[in-house]
Amino acid sequence: MLASHNRKLLCCCPNNWIARKRSKTSLAISTTNKIVPGKFPVSSLIHMVLRGNPDHAIIKKELNIDETSFFQGTKRAVSAVSQKLSERDIVGLSQLVSTECLDDIRKNILEKTPVENFKRIPINQKDIFLQFLTSLEQNGDKIRITAVTYSFPGMDKSEEVWREYKSLKGSIHESAARTDGILRKQDIDTRRMRKILNNYDDWNMSNLMKKGTDIVVTSYTFENVGDDWKVVSFSQAESAVCWNKIRRYIWKARVHSCVMLDMKMTQGYNNAHPKFITYFRCEQLFIYIFFGMAIYLQYLAFYIGSRYDEEAARRRNLESDNSI
Repeated sequence: MLASHNRKLLCCCPNNWIARKRSKTSLAISTTNKIVPGKFPVSSLIHMVLRGNPDHAIIKKELNIDETSFFQGTKRAVSAVSQKLSERDIVGLSQLVSTECLDDIRKNILEKTPVENFKRIPINQKDIFLQFLTSLEQNGDKIRITAVTYSFPGMDKSEEVWREYKSLKGSIHESAARTDGILRKQDIDTRRMRKILNNYDDWNMSNLMKKGTDIVVTSYTFENVGDDWKVVSFSQAESAVCWNKIRRYIWKARVHSCVMLDMKMTQGYNNAHPKFITYFRCEQLFIYIFFGMAIYLQYLAFYIGSRYDEEAARRRNLESDNSI
């Protein structure tokens, strides 16, 4: 009887309501059944603030690894593996991952992940805004490096749309300035303007945030096979799975600010998103300076207060001596 009641309740539910409930389930996959939170290490934060490179001195020179090429390969690997996995392309995956990793993919991902979730797996390498190393292990000629990436789906498109929107706004202001504030029909390409405004409505960062778009955290472990590298294990999860709400909101705010602000890009370090590195570094410098000044002012207040108390005590003693 209870089962019959549940079936009736399910049949009464609109299809779009069921789809919304399913879509709220956060995506999390791993070849080892362990989701890696991929939190940004304090050591990487310090190196980034001081040198602009969160991975300073992790890859030693004697290893003969081109750091720039490795990071570029990391982005391509994350994008390629996620794309092949979404297509369930075993042949394509076999060229990118090790034999053991391929077996783990079959057992822990392909057999356990709902079919409707595979379309959410692909990662556009242009949406990766931060990547850093968390470990490097060497055993003879074998080297294993674990790299973590943060990406925000639609970030690259949102930046493109925002640039087009600002360009359109600037051209309209220039046209109006030339004609004393009066816009003529021939001054505006209405078709292009409508396309840009529609794209802005769909892809601006605020709308992406409202739609529930989440930061995707990946952790890939690579092992050298001759002169090439192959993936031996990986984890991919939306931040709702592995971060608390405060951390998620902070990082989303950083992504939003990075896209909306006009900033010069950091030169010299080939990270996933130089503009984000510049913003993140400036933010941390501001926080350090702010707290440094706050601590200094507290110390100054304490020092002045102690000196005032000493001077007041000295004057009281002097007055008592004079009265005697």
